[in-house]
Amino acid sequence: MTPEVYNSCVVSLPTASAVNLNTDGSSLADQGDSATNAAPVTIAVDGKANANSCEQQMDEGRLAIKFVGTPDSSDGTVLANTYQGEDAATGVGVGIFDQTGKPLSLAELLPLDAGENSASITIGLQPVELKGQTATTGKIQSSVTIEVVHM
Repeated sequence: MTPEVYNSCVVSLPTASAVNLNTDGSSLADQGDSATNAAPVTIAVDGKANANSCEQQMDEGRLAIKFVGTPDSSDGTVLANTYQGEDAATGVGVGIFDQTGKPLSLAELLPLDAGENSASITIGLQPVELKGQTATTGKIQSSVTIEVVHM
């Protein structure tokens, strides 16, 4: 049996590769609730138009975006605050939201629909207060890897 070989998909963040999420704490969303003030980030996926291409896989509904990062200590649905220091915020993580403000779990797949040779998805990022914890002010740092998954 010969495995199928797919041409690479190119993932880019045309609006930002780093996002500053300044908040005074009063605009924190609760973990699991809708976003109240999410910073938008656009994720673009491009591929060449030929057999077994990224575009073809999107057209067939066989590609999705997946978020990989350190999960929070509460219920594991948002990105943990990985900042290490005395001035680190506690009881908070970074939530990922869809365009309507609905929270997305780290385990959730977002299917890609192709345009011509590309697709894009806009997500929102916002600090959230973790379930069962009290948020304290301080610095927050999180990172996420965006993977293209063949379904």
